[in-house]
Amino acid sequence: MKGVAPAAAFLTATALAVLAVGASAEITATTGEVHEGTAPASVALNQHEHDDDTGTAPRGAHAFDEEQDHVTVAPIVLDVCTTTTSAFITCPTPRGGRIDETSDLRAGSIPTNTCIDSHLVHADPPGAPAGGVVYEGSVSFDRPILGVILLTPSLTASDADPGLAPTVTYEPAPTRGLELDTETDEITINLDANRVVFRFDVRLTIDQIRVITLGDPNTCPGQAKTLTLFPKEASNQVNTQHCVTATVKNATGGPAQGVVVRFDVEGSSEQDQNPADEDASKTTDQNGTAVHCYTGPETVGADTIHAYADNDRDGVEDAGTDPFDDATKTWLPAAANSVTLDPKEDENPVGTQHCLTATVRDLFLNPVPGKTVRFVVTGTTEEEGSDQTDALGTAEFCYSSTTAGFDAIVAYVDNDNDKTRDAGEPFDLASKLWQPGQPASLELDPKAASNDVQSQHCVTATVRDLFQNPVPKVIVRFAVTGVNTKVGSETTDSSGQATFCYTGGTTAGADVITAYADTDKDSTQDPGEPGDVATKTWLPLDPAILTLTPKTDQNIVNTQHCVQAHVTDIFLNPNPDVLVRFTVTGTVTKNETDRTDEGGIAEFCYTSTKAGLDTIVAHADTNENGMRDGIEPVDTAMKLWQPGDPATLVLTPKADENEVETEHCLQAEVKDAFGNPTPNEVVRFDVEGASEQDAQPADEDGSDTTDEFGHATHCYTGPDLPGADTIHAYADNDGDNVEDANEPARDNAEKTWILPPSTPGCEITIHNGGWIYTVTGSKGSFGGNARIEADGAITRGEETYQDHSALTPITFKSSEVLVIVCDEPGKRADIYGRGTIDGLAPPVVYRIRVRDLDEPGSTPGPDTYQIITNLYTSGIEDNPLQGGNVQIQRFS
Repeated sequence: MKGVAPAAAFLTATALAVLAVGASAEITATTGEVHEGTAPASVALNQHEHDDDTGTAPRGAHAFDEEQDHVTVAPIVLDVCTTTTSAFITCPTPRGGRIDETSDLRAGSIPTNTCIDSHLVHADPPGAPAGGVVYEGSVSFDRPILGVILLTPSLTASDADPGLAPTVTYEPAPTRGLELDTETDEITINLDANRVVFRFDVRLTIDQIRVITLGDPNTCPGQAKTLTLFPKEASNQVNTQHCVTATVKNATGGPAQGVVVRFDVEGSSEQDQNPADEDASKTTDQNGTAVHCYTGPETVGADTIHAYADNDRDGVEDAGTDPFDDATKTWLPAAANSVTLDPKEDENPVGTQHCLTATVRDLFLNPVPGKTVRFVVTGTTEEEGSDQTDALGTAEFCYSSTTAGFDAIVAYVDNDNDKTRDAGEPFDLASKLWQPGQPASLELDPKAASNDVQSQHCVTATVRDLFQNPVPKVIVRFAVTGVNTKVGSETTDSSGQATFCYTGGTTAGADVITAYADTDKDSTQDPGEPGDVATKTWLPLDPAILTLTPKTDQNIVNTQHCVQAHVTDIFLNPNPDVLVRFTVTGTVTKNETDRTDEGGIAEFCYTSTKAGLDTIVAHADTNENGMRDGIEPVDTAMKLWQPGDPATLVLTPKADENEVETEHCLQAEVKDAFGNPTPNEVVRFDVEGASEQDAQPADEDGSDTTDEFGHATHCYTGPDLPGADTIHAYADNDGDNVEDANEPARDNAEKTWILPPSTPGCEITIHNGGWIYTVTGSKGSFGGNARIEADGAITRGEETYQDHSALTPITFKSSEVLVIVCDEPGKRADIYGRGTIDGLAPPVVYRIRVRDLDEPGSTPGPDTYQIITNLYTSGIEDNPLQGGNVQIQRFS
């Protein structure tokens, strides 16, 4: 398929075009190889080889109008349909754009009684060769295209419609239509559906297409010209059927048959969500009439019935072409079905007026006006009356009585006006109670009382009238405020009394009870409605619960600690003036008593200077016998006394000595002013002396937090060379890492670092000019030997070292070897002694570390060398040799 217009866009364009109906329907323009002409008498193969039949006119196709404004008498089959508007055409899938293959076809049909125009485009070139002659052009129309007939069978079938082309005879031909799949025939329908562009590849036969456009309903025979509804006005009872007849006539005044009439009912009967919609559609019969019947609503009201003749069957009322008319329908109530009296029950003091309203309704609850309602009263008095229902279906009757008691009131609809309630006449019943005179006084008894909580208390209200007569059946409303909140109401009995009981809550205190006679039943004490006031005091039960607060606490020793005992009954009401005994065991032993105040609270305070845990026991000594009996409430609290701020710190050991490069540990014991160990205190340690590595003295070399025994520990490793340390420690109370004057817990200790013992049977020799890179990157050269015999005598020892730095060169020479230490495998050795730097006094202590890791050595490493004095360090401990060889030999 070479191209297809989008269906949705085409459908929209078509629907708009259908609405734009013109006054005539014909070919309006042609372009290309096509010429418009009049319809010929007949069309056959080789008969019209030029558009005017003269044989001399320009080549091309012949386009002419067939019958115009024709009302179809039978369905016409379309090969391509262009619209889904069902009033005009049956078209399941509309099609526009290019049609050049049979798969592009969209079959449809035009129904009977549709007003259409027919047009033919015919191509029959003279002497058409087998290879074919191609005509290309377009034909435009002034009305929307409904569809195209382009296949031979469809063209032949559409010839048969009487009136479609009454002046033209179509002779049979082997092929009249287009050959879509075997030749290059094609047509294109534009988006506005008013122009056909064609390409006819005509070979040995002829090519034809028939284009069907919308006719003009104003000029089509049989179209509706007028529409009249009957009856124009009518009224019926609700829920009955109403029929309206539409009489449709054509332009000559005769009946218009087969016209679709659309009815719309708006008003009381409308059931749709939106107004002005279609409620029914009917087709006129041979008399030009269409009848629409519907059932009225159950509610009174009115309808407007609108009907119009849908000439173009588009489901839309078109102004000027679709005649219409309106009628009205009034729905009246049905027969009286029920009577409802209001009020159904009532009571009034004697001598006052009582009025009732009777509402008459039909079966659908519509009020029924104009009905006679009769009222009959029996009981304390005999009364009769009648009234006519108004527009709301209501009638009223009033009367009074001077006798207390009950009345029965009957109301009925007297349909036949015979003053007798007959069978089927609806009725209703009501009752009336006449009460004694208005209450004048109310008195409560007892006026005051006291009880334990959660017991029942009753008060009786006696209501009397002005003459002290009891007034029965008066609603007395009671209200309790205070520790309890209650409301209630009781009706006085024949003695004029109403009793109200309630159970006290669990809270001790006072209630105020108010009561009044609610004569107008409005739940409000109005002026003139008598009332009274009483009081009730609720007392607590025996003490049942004692609660100590705080249950747990902690304080620093030598401060005051207070506990409160809250004594209540089982409902948590405080018990005043109860003796409470307090006992303390633990860091101290104490016994005290106190009496509860109005809030049920007794208090006890004490102190302790010893850190630890106290147990505080308190009980309510209700019988004041000095001991706790089984039913007397008790509670326990705990008190933890924390040590005070650190006051003392003791370091151990105070003095000690160790070999160099071993670990030394100290313990700081911290206590407060009362000798209590103080845990969780930060102790800061500072080491000054031989082990000090920091640039500034008096700094922190370590810290630890005291344990539960007030102990904090600090360990550190001794120096490379002999010497002494001073260790200072203090408790940093405020945690600011500064030893403040108000932090008294501090102490000092001493540590002496000595040389280790020698290892007998070891010799260290350095050969071949050993050298390393120093810590500054300069060259450091060294040499020497040391030997210790198996008996521990040092028989040889001479060491030299030179730093060749350009800025700070030094020359070292040992003067004495003091200690030689070798490891067991003979791979490591340390030499301790004295020597001079640059030959200057005093002598310095030195330490040389060597490692013999390869034989006879390698360059660089892995043998290492390091020399340390108290004034100089050559580099890292395992500094690899860049030249020379270290040999360590063990012997026995």
